[in-house]
Amino acid sequence: MLIDEGSASASEIVAGAIQDNDRGTIIGRRSFGKGLVQEQMSMRDGSALRLTVARYYTPTGRSIQKPYDGDFEKYHHESYERYENGEMMSADSIHQTDTVKYLTPGGKIVYGGGGITPDVYVALERDSSLYFFNRLTNSGLIFQYAFDYADSKRSELLRFKDVKAFQNGFNMTDAMLAELYKLADDKGISKPAIVSTESRRHIKTLFKAYVARNILDDAGFYPVYQEIDPILLKAISHSKSTAKN
Repeated sequence: MLIDEGSASASEIVAGAIQDNDRGTIIGRRSFGKGLVQEQMSMRDGSALRLTVARYYTPTGRSIQKPYDGDFEKYHHESYERYENGEMMSADSIHQTDTVKYLTPGGKIVYGGGGITPDVYVALERDSSLYFFNRLTNSGLIFQYAFDYADSKRSELLRFKDVKAFQNGFNMTDAMLAELYKLADDKGISKPAIVSTESRRHIKTLFKAYVARNILDDAGFYPVYQEIDPILLKAISHSKSTAKN
């Protein structure tokens, strides 16, 4: 199972159950750390109150909820602190908020508090040549452009009946890329004088993956997206290595 700092709540609980029962390998980076049960109560004015009524515990008995002392800003800022303390680049920098050791049936040591720590760590990709790609991604422009393109060209795209046909028959053209650059410029994201080869490859691949999702759902998205996702690539590599053994 794949997780990172954005994985929260239900996905963390599932990851914890898989890990605690020795039923699989968790790959990626430490998850967010939300393990609370909330009950929603409707108010007369149409608003709602979400009251925390319980905590989730994994099969070994550990709580994955990260510490919360009432300071909401500090609670959410903890995710940014992971960048500052080096955790996103090295597993050695992971800070365990709960030092109690829990033992799985297979004899593996796991920890609670502050999310699920993966069995196989994958560092955050920090390549300066991908700066422009990251700006486009974080702004949501690639996603929106792909959505609009797929919506306007849906009748043409439906000729691709399966993932293999789409992968072999569709690619982002230079004209599409230029149009995306123009949209980015209109939004205040200026294209650098030279867009690196890696950045172009990532932009084209992510665009292609989003278009695939629009016509073939997730079954179309991941076979394309895996080409540029380090956690997915690590999972595939780990799976092949395990199969050989």
